[in-house]
Formats: sequence, C-alpha cells, structure tokens
Amino acid sequence: YTIVLKVDDNPAEEIRTGAVKIVRAGTDDVLQTITIAQKAAEPAPGPEMEPFIPDGWEKVFDMSNWHVNSTFRWQDGLELNPGAITFQWKFYSNKWNNCKFRDQGEENGSKYTLYCNRLGEIAQYDESNALLLRFSNDGDADGQLCLNANFLGVGQKQIAKDGKPYVWPTGEWVTLTIVSDGTTVSVYDNEDLVVAYEATPQVSTWKLGRFDLSMTWDDGSKWPRSQAFNGYLAYARVWSRALGVEDIAATLCEVPAGKEEGLEANWVFNGKEEIYVANTVAKNENLGLDFTDCWDGNDNRKDNGDAARAAWTPLAGDIAGLCFRKGGDGPDNPGGGDEVTEREGYAFKISPELSENFLFTKEDAHNFKQGGTFEVKFYANKWKSGNQVDRLCCFERRGESPSMLVRFSCDDTAPGALRINNNNWGMDLKVKKEGEDSYYVCAAQQWHVLTLVLDPAGKLDIYDNGEFINSYAFNAEKVSDFFLERFEVGMSWDERWDNTGYSKSQLFDGYIDYARVWTRPLAASEIAKGLCDVANNAEGLMVKWMFGDTENGKTLNLAGDAAYDIDWSKAQQMDGNSIRKELNLAEAADNATERWEGNMCVFTPAR
Repeated sequence: YTIVLKVDDNPAEEIRTGAVKIVRAGTDDVLQTITIAQKAAEPAPGPEMEPFIPDGWEKVFDMSNWHVNSTFRWQDGLELNPGAITFQWKFYSNKWNNCKFRDQGEENGSKYTLYCNRLGEIAQYDESNALLLRFSNDGDADGQLCLNANFLGVGQKQIAKDGKPYVWPTGEWVTLTIVSDGTTVSVYDNEDLVVAYEATPQVSTWKLGRFDLSMTWDDGSKWPRSQAFNGYLAYARVWSRALGVEDIAATLCEVPAGKEEGLEANWVFNGKEEIYVANTVAKNENLGLDFTDCWDGNDNRKDNGDAARAAWTPLAGDIAGLCFRKGGDGPDNPGGGDEVTEREGYAFKISPELSENFLFTKEDAHNFKQGGTFEVKFYANKWKSGNQVDRLCCFERRGESPSMLVRFSCDDTAPGALRINNNNWGMDLKVKKEGEDSYYVCAAQQWHVLTLVLDPAGKLDIYDNGEFINSYAFNAEKVSDFFLERFEVGMSWDERWDNTGYSKSQLFDGYIDYARVWTRPLAASEIAKGLCDVANNAEGLMVKWMFGDTENGKTLNLAGDAAYDIDWSKAQQMDGNSIRKELNLAEAADNATERWEGNMCVFTPAR
C-alpha cells in the first residue's frame, strides 16, 4: 500500500508531529503507530558580521588595575529630566568575581568582604540620586547585574530574564543601555531588551555632577580590590532623551551623523590624551575627565595621571573586535560603509529622447522638514557656452515647485558653472567656492559627485567629490512644503509637444551614474566615504537609483521602497503638474546603458 500524506507549510518555528495508526479491520486494536515529525522552520541566516575598529580608535582603557579608579565631579553639571534619559556603557569583562564570596577570616566571622565588579556610577555632585552598576553583587550568579537607580524608581534590582538570573558575557565587547521614559526603566544588552520595569522617577530634575570609574575608594579601605572592575572600557554616555531600540542599535559603536539629538556626554576612551578623556559633545566640553584632578571615595583629591597613562591598551588580539558590521565584497554591500575605491560597470547616456519626468504615487511622500541630502553622480562630455544652459536633473514636487534643480552655465557665468535653483525658497544660486569671487565650474570629461545637504534650519551645503564648496541660506519656513514626488532627468520639455525649441537649448550632453536621496543631512565624512557607493540599507537612504543598472525598462530603487522605482515604459511629458502624454521609453532606456571603460570611481578633488 502507498499512504499519501499532504503536509502544509510550517511557518512557525516549532516541531510539528502527526501519527499514522494501522488498526485491525473491524476493531480498535492498533497494530502499529508511525509518528511523522516535521522539522522546525529554520530562520534565514543573518548577514555575516565582521569585526572592525573605527577610524582613530587605537586604544581602550584597562580598568583591571584598581589604582586607576577615579571620581570626576562638576558643581555646574547639566540639569536633566529623569523621565527622558539614557545611560550607556561599552565594556569588556575579563572575568567576574564570585557573587557571594564572604571572607570568614574576619573576627568571629561576623564580617565579610563582598566581591563584585563595579563598572561605575553616575550621580549628582554629592553622590545623591545615583545610578550604580555592579555585577556579581550578592546576587544569584556570577556576572548578574545589580542595578541601583532609586531616583529613576528602581532600587537594588538583581537583573533577571524570564525568571532566571541574566548573566553578562565575558571575553567580548557589549553595550549596556539603561533607558528611563517616565513610566518604564528598560535594560538592554546591545540592542536586545533584557527586562523592563514599571517605574516612575522619584525626582523631577536630575543634575549630572559625578562620574565614578569602577570602585573609587582608595587603598586605605578594604573595598577597592574586592570591587574593582576587571576589564576594559570603550565609552560611557548620557542622553537627555529616552532612546528607542533602533537608536540603540545605531549607536552601539559610534554615534553616527543625524543621531546626536539629546547626546549630552560622550566620553570616548580611545587613548587620544593619556591623562584626559574629552566629552566629545562640544556644547558640554567642560565635562571632560581629567585624571590629574580627580577624587577618591574618601572625598580626597588625587592625581591619577600615572595610573591612567599605564592603563591605555592597544586594540589588538581578543579585544580588537570593538565593533561589528555587515561583511561584504561588492558595491551593493561594501562592508558597512567602507569606502569603495573601484567600480566598473555601465553608465547611462542622457539623450533628448530620455529627458523625461517620473511621478511617484506614494501617498505619504517624504517631507524634508527635518532636512535631507541629495546626490547625483555625472560626467559631462562638454559644456555649452556660458550663456546657454545644461540641465542635469531635478528633485521636486509634482507641480515642479518647490524643487531642487541642478543645471550648469547661464547668463554671465562660465561654461560648466554650477547653478542650483529652488524658486519656492527664493533661491537661485550661481555657486561660488567659499572665499573666491569667480563662479564654481565642474570640469568636463571627469566624474563628479554633487552633494546637496539640506539643513532644516535654513542652510544648504554644497559638496563636489566630497569637498565642501559653499553654504547658502534660504527661507527655512518653506522646508515643510518640500516633498519628493517627482524626478526629472535632463531637460524634459520637448518639441514633440512644444515648438519653442526650449529643450534643445538645455540638453545635457553626458552620463549619469546614480542619484540618491537621504532623509537626513549627511556629515562630510559620510559624503567622502560614500562617493563610489553605499550599502543599499544605509541608515536614512530613501532612494538609490543606479542608472547604469537599468534593465527591462526599469531603474529600480535599490534602497527598497518600490514606490520610487523609475519605470521608463511610463515616462511622462509634463506641463507644470499636468501629464500631456505617457511615453514608452523602455527599450531606449535599456539601450542607453553603455559599458564604461575603466574605473568609474576616480574623482578629481574640487579646486
């Protein structure tokens, strides 16, 4: 006999079983039972991760020697809201002390020395309203965190998850994050939530006045050796907002551009100055940590400069994996943002036929009131005379205004002189390099990456091939009107519907490689690293069109949102915000991709 079994998909990650029973005919006697098990669904493997060390980060601070323990205090510290606050530490533990070690050698055995690992304390100047972090502090397991934060509404909690002691690892870098949002205090191990307590702050304001590094009582006491932290510290931070899990994940290594909101203290232990750890937040630079002018736990000033100098340890061997990023070996995944120095492929030849408009039908088109960045990479074969225009592209609303129009040469400028226009903002820029009187010219017959960084405060920064050109002010009140609903390639007016000849006078003669749109202002360092390419899932990347990859009549948005795909079979002749005609240019677009001989990532710096 053949028994046919039909098995449905198993979307749940669990084992399912079914039984086939063979019974004697006419009875209930089971002769044999065959149990069939369906394996649990296996989740898709995550991206391969590779360790790396951020630029300029050569050393970390070794806290294993209890002589380096220090207290830093500020009478004029920041006043913060404990109902919207976050604390972070990135640390590496060599080992944990025994969680319940009692020294029975004391007289009559009534006293004991508690062995724990004290990572640190952040408090007000007089040590009131403190957040204290101790591992293996008379809990149930070595490496279990004891969190003491009465002022946040959480007092002496031995951290557990699902009813079991939560043990922090040794031998690897981890980031501990404590978040208070006014009703909940949450504890994160890297970006993973460990536990959340219902908690209301016990004070209305909290003043940052003290930072303790490990256990700060000096050698006149029995405490320091028994409670000193055995490991390394990379950074500690204080934020004046409650970070969400996405922000925590984004800041595990460094604080990327666009994520600094609410960052009040960022002590980066990278060995830049042997006796001083600066607060990298410029507005609060007075909150630096000076080891030559610190305190001990007995309220005495001390000079810990020599101990600090000896504590800096190179990032090598087991501790080298300070940060991790997605691995990669190609332009679509360049290893978490590393600069790609070579890329061969196809460029897209802009022609009169392919100078057209594309409307995006997103109902929730992005509003740039929080700023953003626009990038386009191009190559001009030649420029027209200075009193004629070469129109490259335009990022705009459906009805053209407001828009970010990129064109070259006009009126009294030189051939190739850069001009940025946004009529709605009262901005018609004939760009000049900062400090120079002549108009800024993008040289022909070389690749350029033009980057326009929109600051919501009313400032437009312009870069060419990663080098800053100039900054221009505009009417900031108009930013909230700017949505990306339309993209125009080249000069889209055409004698096919307009006999003015206007299009021919503004046609761009050259190639376009990519255009990108970001929902945040990029920092100069990010612009420079991404000139050749960026990862498709880069933070804040909303649109990424690689025009040389146009295929089957489409230029896809590689950043993921298909609503921004460009479909050349539905190119649109526009008159203002009206569509005069829809054109099928799919075949022409596919044919416009030309193999580029040599490296497309060779850039000449701006003058």
